[in-house]
Amino acid sequence: MFIDNWWLDFDGEHIPVLIQEIRRDRVLVTPSAAGAIAKSADMTRTIEILLPTDRLSQGQAPPIRP
Repeated sequence: MFIDNWWLDFDGEHIPVLIQEIRRDRVLVTPSAAGAIAKSADMTRTIEILLPTDRLSQGQAPPIRP
């Protein structure tokens, strides 16, 4: 679950993220490092998302919003 592809809606733009930590009321994610061969993250840019949220989605490609 944590190594799957996740997308964050960040000001209308979908960016790939990795889940760093899950708590009862929040999720910490970090953007995936661009151009990396293996899954890696930019740990200096942690984003805290309060739960519940509809800003995170799972999948191979960014979700299509109408």
